[in-house]
Amino acid sequence: MKSKFLLVKLVFLSCVALSSVLFAENESNVTISGSDLVQLSSNSNMYSGEQMFQVAGYPTLVKFVKGNPSKPTVVLIPGNNSLARIFYGYPGCNPKDFLEYWLHKSGYSVLAISYPMDNSVYPNPTKYAQLTLADYAKQVSVVTKYFMTQNNLSNNFILTMWSGGGRPVVDISNAFKQSNINLNYGISLAATPPMMGVAGLNQPVISPHFPVDKNGYLANVMLENLEKQIAVENKLNNAIIIPRNIYQTQFVGASPIPFYNPSIKWNGQKIVVDTEGLQNHVYYSNFTDYPIVAAFSGNNQIDALHELLGVPSWTLISQESVYLNHLNLSITGLSSSQWRLLSNTIKTMPTQLTYTVTGSHFFFIGENGAKQTVANITKVGVKINKIRSVVDNKEFAAPNSWLIK
Repeated sequence: MKSKFLLVKLVFLSCVALSSVLFAENESNVTISGSDLVQLSSNSNMYSGEQMFQVAGYPTLVKFVKGNPSKPTVVLIPGNNSLARIFYGYPGCNPKDFLEYWLHKSGYSVLAISYPMDNSVYPNPTKYAQLTLADYAKQVSVVTKYFMTQNNLSNNFILTMWSGGGRPVVDISNAFKQSNINLNYGISLAATPPMMGVAGLNQPVISPHFPVDKNGYLANVMLENLEKQIAVENKLNNAIIIPRNIYQTQFVGASPIPFYNPSIKWNGQKIVVDTEGLQNHVYYSNFTDYPIVAAFSGNNQIDALHELLGVPSWTLISQESVYLNHLNLSITGLSSSQWRLLSNTIKTMPTQLTYTVTGSHFFFIGENGAKQTVANITKVGVKINKIRSVVDNKEFAAPNSWLIK
């Protein structure tokens, strides 16, 4: 009888202990007052300094480093199949090989925001295939506002997008239009815009050979190519920047389809054309929805697509954006010198906003590439401010411009 009592007592205490653990884990998820985000508990696959939040019904992995509060914050957006760790590295790495180190050294606050994907750093990693670009844009806007407010930062930020991370640019831009936070300008790091047909991409066509996995994600089929691109940087830097096993397990994973093609999506059962999304976004052809975006690229032919077609796509977008967002479309009465200044400013934007760094699709990793990329971010900011000083002239500035603050 005594042994039975002891057994029952042990079971009871075990259940109490288990429920206490579950309660503690639940308690570690904290709804942040005055915000649309919930801070989730950390896990063993997260790096030091990383935080996990839930926004718009999905988790997002975030890393923030505070810089000079008066300078704009650099918000970093990763590409297809990639976590934002590509911008700040891994435990034991050489921090000088990554953008975060040089951005912070230059005084910028740095905010890297990963979208959810099939990687073990996320809870339930197979469950996020239906994430849309609008969902991710909501994550970016809420997280950015939170860190700016908590750290008393300037309300200006620089949206820095790599590869497929260029596709959410319209959604992100629109998410900030009604806020007091100013998207100062964008940086394309060999990024792809969402416009239909750019480089033959973003088409509302579903190929029977589309690489979708069993969970509805874009399968990680580009891994071999990406590793070849990283090998270029390893050779340039005479070092292994990211060991292969770390890259494969801690940096990449199958990802939501819209980061590869915003015209299609996973509906929970199959791939479908996102007709409603395309119509709502005017097929991503409304240039008033885009910020000014400077185009950075490598110079190695292994990344020919982004260098030859991505760069001119972004410079065209920027010219259209400046003309439609900043200028009175019926410009009259300008002096000859005013007109020459305005005309020359718009026509030379492609050369002013284009920078080339030696390297591949990953030209911004490795000490030389990372350092030069950050130097170019600062240089192009000066040029964009000069462009704005011209188009913001009260004689021909658009009366309702939202981009110029």
